[in-house]
Amino acid sequence: MRSGLGRGHSVVNRKVSSSQEILKVALQLVQEEGIQAVNMRRLAKRCQISLGVLYNYFEDKNDLLLQTVAAVWRDILIPDQAGHLNRSSQPLSQAFMTLYQLLAEGAKKYPHFFSQHTLVFSQSQKSQANEQMDRYINHLKGYLLQCLEDDPDIRNQAFEKHSADQVVDFLFAIFINQVMQGKLDIGLFIDFIDRYLYDH
Repeated sequence: MRSGLGRGHSVVNRKVSSSQEILKVALQLVQEEGIQAVNMRRLAKRCQISLGVLYNYFEDKNDLLLQTVAAVWRDILIPDQAGHLNRSSQPLSQAFMTLYQLLAEGAKKYPHFFSQHTLVFSQSQKSQANEQMDRYINHLKGYLLQCLEDDPDIRNQAFEKHSADQVVDFLFAIFINQVMQGKLDIGLFIDFIDRYLYDH
């Protein structure tokens, strides 16, 4: 049986039979052609299953896209490697550096994903996508806040005018905005954090 994948594709020549396997194929499609290439008919062909079978796993294209985008973010932010976030607390500047490295690797693995993933949703669907993204952001902010709270070397006056939550919100907003625009000077950013938090 022909796979319908063509040359150069690494997916095994067999039908997939679970939502997890289907999402793995969807991730490969995002890597190769971008999130905008993901649709029900194309994915069914890649997986060698009928559209009817695919609808057993995903309600519609919107559901497929939401789950695919979530799977990409999981793959970027929680890869199978010892040094990723959530392993243990670390200095805030190092936590941001780790996050920066994960996002940089994710940008290479999934070209244009950061700029395109919100464009595939209609206006009415964007609220669902934003809620999903907010969960990841809140998870990351929670980890960054924990890094602050666990660091014994932070100067006593660091949070006299602004709370730890405010500091994390401010730094994260700058970080994510600059990363998405491809303008972040990570060295300057890390130096700013260290100068603000520690006595020199």
